[in-house]
Amino acid sequence: MKVKKCKSTLLYSTLVLCLWGGFPQVRAASFESFAIEQQSNKVIGTVKDEFGPVIGASVVEKGTSNGVVTDLNGKFSLNVKPGATLIISFVGYKQQEVKAGNVPLNIVLEEDSKMLGEVVVTALGIKRERKALGYGVAEVQGEALTKAKETNVINSMAGRVPGLVVTQTAGGASGSSRVILRGSTEMTGNNQPLYVIDGVPLDNTNFGSAGTYGGFDLGDGISSVNPDDIESMSVLKGPAASALYGSRASHGVILITTKKANKDKISVEYNGTMTFDTQLAKWDDVQQIYGMGSNGTYPINAVSNTNMSWGAKADGTNMLKYFDGVERPYLIVPDNTSQFFRTGFTATNSAIIGVNNGKTGIRFTYTDMRNKDIVPKTHMSRDIFNLRANTTAGKFDLDFSANYTREDVKNRPALGDSKSNIGKNLMTLATTYDQEWLKTYQDANGEYSNWNGMDPYNVNPYWDVYKNSNNSKKDQFRFNGKVVWNITQHLKIQGTAGAELNWFTFEDYKAPTT
Repeated sequence: MKVKKCKSTLLYSTLVLCLWGGFPQVRAASFESFAIEQQSNKVIGTVKDEFGPVIGASVVEKGTSNGVVTDLNGKFSLNVKPGATLIISFVGYKQQEVKAGNVPLNIVLEEDSKMLGEVVVTALGIKRERKALGYGVAEVQGEALTKAKETNVINSMAGRVPGLVVTQTAGGASGSSRVILRGSTEMTGNNQPLYVIDGVPLDNTNFGSAGTYGGFDLGDGISSVNPDDIESMSVLKGPAASALYGSRASHGVILITTKKANKDKISVEYNGTMTFDTQLAKWDDVQQIYGMGSNGTYPINAVSNTNMSWGAKADGTNMLKYFDGVERPYLIVPDNTSQFFRTGFTATNSAIIGVNNGKTGIRFTYTDMRNKDIVPKTHMSRDIFNLRANTTAGKFDLDFSANYTREDVKNRPALGDSKSNIGKNLMTLATTYDQEWLKTYQDANGEYSNWNGMDPYNVNPYWDVYKNSNNSKKDQFRFNGKVVWNITQHLKIQGTAGAELNWFTFEDYKAPTT
C-alpha cells in the first residue's frame, strides 16, 4: 500500500487594530472505593470553575490520604467518615474546604488572585496583564518544555495547565497526541484545540489514524514544532479567547510564541538530551495456574488454542509437541512478553546561533532527533531547521520566520485489531506458550511457519518484525510574516500572514502468510 499526500495551504491573513502545572498526586481515579472504617458516608459532587467542569481536581478527606480526582465531567464520588471535611484543590485555583454531607456537593473554584498580575500572551499575540483579560489564560514558559524533551512537544504540557488533558496514542514516538481542553463536546470525536504559532494557525492534520479494526497512526502537525524554539505556550479558554479564529477554535486555542535573537549580543548554544524507554505493561497479572487449552483440558495439539488459557493445571506432568517439532513441558511461562522488547532511547541535539545589533536580529536553530523504539527494527529520525529574522525600519516592525521539517519513520506499529498488532498478538499468547519459540517464524523454504493453525487474525510477531515493513517520509515547510505599523505610541496596525506546505508518503509491505 502506498499513500501520497501533498498539501499547500495559505493558512492565515489578518489585519487588526491593536490597542492591547502537574496534577496533584492522589490515590487512583474517579469512582474508586477506598478501604476505610466500617462506618462511612458516600459523598458525591461536581467541581467547576467559571468556564465549566474542572477535570482532574483533587478531592481529599482532610487528615487522611483518602482521595480521588474528578472525571471528565468534573464529578467525583468518595467514601468518607461521618462529619469529615473535604479539601478540594487544583493548580492555579484557591484551595477550598467543604463539610461532607448527605446531599450532592456543587463546588466552584476561584482563580488564585496572586496569579492575576502575570503578563500573558492574548489571542492577538499581544502581551497583557492577566487581570485585564475577559477570559481565562494559562501560560507555560519554554524552559519547562525543554527539561525533559518529548518527541512531540505537546506531550510536555501534560499536567501543567488546569483542564488540559493530553493523551499519547499507542503509536510510539512517531505517533500523534490527543489533546482535550475542557472536555469533549462533539460526537464526531473532533475535539482538538486550534494551534496558533506567532499569530498563524498551524495545520495539525493527521495523515492517517488507526480505527477499531486496525491501521497506523501517521503522526500530526504539532510534532514538527521544536521545543528549543518556543518562548511560551498559552492556553486560551472560553469563547471570547477563540472568537478571532472562528469555528476552528471552538475547542480552545493553544498559542505558541517562538523565540527571537537575544538583544545586543551574539550567542551560540548547544542543547542535548537522551532518554531511555523500557516496556511499561508487563502483563504479569494474568492467572498463573491453568495453561493452554479450553474447558479444563489439554489441547489436542500445540498448534490450536495458542491464545486460550483455560486448559488443565500447568504442573509440568504432560509434554506437548509444538509447531517446530520440539516437545516441551506443560508449564506456566511468567513475564512472557518482556524478552521480545528491547531498551529504546531518544537522542536530541540542538545547535542555536543568534545575532542582534539592537534593531535587527537573526536566530537560526537546527535540531536532530533520533529515536530507537522498544520494538526491534523500529526507529525514526527528525530534522528541524528554523530561521527567524526581525528588524525595525522607521515606524515599521518586520518579523519573518521559515521552518523546514524532515521526518523519516521505519516500521510504525500496527494498532487496533490489526492482525499485525505486535502488542495484541503477544498479549493473547496462552500462559504456557513462550514467545521465544516464535523465533522460528519461517521454515527451511523461507515460508511462514504454521504456529497457530494459520489463524488469519494473529501473525507471528517475529515475522512482522523481520519480514514485513513500512516506511513513511514527511517534508513540511512553514512560513510566517508579520508587519506592525506604529502610527502613534498608542495606535498600531498589524498584518500577519502565513503559509504551510506538506508532502507525505507512506509505503506498507506485507509478506504473504498463506
